[in-house]
Amino acid sequence: MAIVATNAAQFAASGLGAEGCELRDTVRIMVAEGASFHCGENTIFDSISISVKPGGRFSIGSWCIVKGVMVAEENSDIIIGDRLICNMSVDIRAAEGKAIYIGHNCLFANPRVYNSDFHGIYNMQDGTRINPARDIRIGDHVWLGMNSLVLKGSEIGNGSIAGAGAVVSGVQPPYSILAGNPAVVKKRNVTWTNRIFPQIAVKPKPPLPGPAAADLPEPAVAALPDLVPRDVPPAMSETSIVMTSDPVISAASSAASSASAPSPAAAPTVPPQDARQQLMDRITAMRRDARALMEDCVSFGRGDPQKFIDMGIPQSQLFMAELLPFIHNAYMAAPTNAEKTVLDIGPQSFGGTKLLYDIHNAGTHNKLKLQITAVDIVNNFEMLQKLMIPEVEFLIQDIFSIQDRQWDFVICSHVIEHVPDPLPFLARCQALARDFVLVACPWKEFPITTKGHVNTIDNALVKAAGGQDLTIYRNYMWGKKREVCIFKLPGKALR
Repeated sequence: MAIVATNAAQFAASGLGAEGCELRDTVRIMVAEGASFHCGENTIFDSISISVKPGGRFSIGSWCIVKGVMVAEENSDIIIGDRLICNMSVDIRAAEGKAIYIGHNCLFANPRVYNSDFHGIYNMQDGTRINPARDIRIGDHVWLGMNSLVLKGSEIGNGSIAGAGAVVSGVQPPYSILAGNPAVVKKRNVTWTNRIFPQIAVKPKPPLPGPAAADLPEPAVAALPDLVPRDVPPAMSETSIVMTSDPVISAASSAASSASAPSPAAAPTVPPQDARQQLMDRITAMRRDARALMEDCVSFGRGDPQKFIDMGIPQSQLFMAELLPFIHNAYMAAPTNAEKTVLDIGPQSFGGTKLLYDIHNAGTHNKLKLQITAVDIVNNFEMLQKLMIPEVEFLIQDIFSIQDRQWDFVICSHVIEHVPDPLPFLARCQALARDFVLVACPWKEFPITTKGHVNTIDNALVKAAGGQDLTIYRNYMWGKKREVCIFKLPGKALR
């Protein structure tokens, strides 16, 4: 049965809202038969119209404040995390069986977010539609500015900002400022807060020209404005007021404000040799603690810490180092600061994934900027990923279950020798890649002697897969025991 709620009583009676939810001003929530609606605790619906059509799903987390229009058309989804704050009326519409995903802790002005053009555009020669709807994924802690527009297929990385009037499409990196039509990256490695002036130190101002307050008549003194914020304890002077939650900034500001004050005794200077030894001791302790933490992460995933850290990670790094020249050569003609997305399949130890991230993340000065996603069918070493490269997206699923995602290129390094039927696996890799798939694996391992390997890669398999640019070499770690091959497959994902 369809549900319509326009006031608090109807909303409560419908069972749609969780504890602490509130309806303000004019609200209309319509949930059709066969649709689903979920709401977290303490969410406020303020001057909003929400419509969920048959087969559609609408889910919003806790502690949100939403205004405007949100429509999930037939079999389409709008999924919103916790603490979305809408300062103005938003317009969010999902259609054609596709979804809009919005992460946690986001701040919206009055953006429009559409995963469909809502009108078909067709090729006149064969009648195929060329503008199908596509999922939109907005990461955690994203700020969408006034009159911004997010188009179908957009992916906005965590922590990014879309400026006023920005028209966002495609995959955008995390922690960046996007602006313009079309939106481009203006700045990288930024973060934001919804607190005003979080790092501004209040400094005493020079006196205004005219008589001092002490020389004015008594009523004039009483009428002077109180320039000190009212929430500052009386014991604090104006020069020590720092509006920040950063202990480093607070300490620096306090030190600066007290520099002119007389000190009863100067602090003793640490001898340079002692300071050097203290720093060395801290480095040694940090390295010891880091190793212990890494061992705990491996043990948590039921791995052998010593073998995994001393053998598995270096081997993964070596495999990735051997692939880097092929990646660089593929994008040699790309413009400076070209941005590409890559899917790394089967990272396991994340040694190679971390090497790739360290060299080509958005904050480096290298010409090629990569936004990396890793995928594995098991999550044994998820904790290790959180420790080593938390900035990389990690999917825990089979690549055949990945829907509505594609990357510029795919890395399949030392995976297919573990796959019983590698040809369908490689074809699926091609379906996820727009440009190419880069494959590395043992060459002609016969007889198969390595634990976990189930097939042999040779000329017949490479030819059957449509491999190109086959390169065969001896892997340095394995010495003369085994040869390794690298080859490319053309990407087949639709752009």
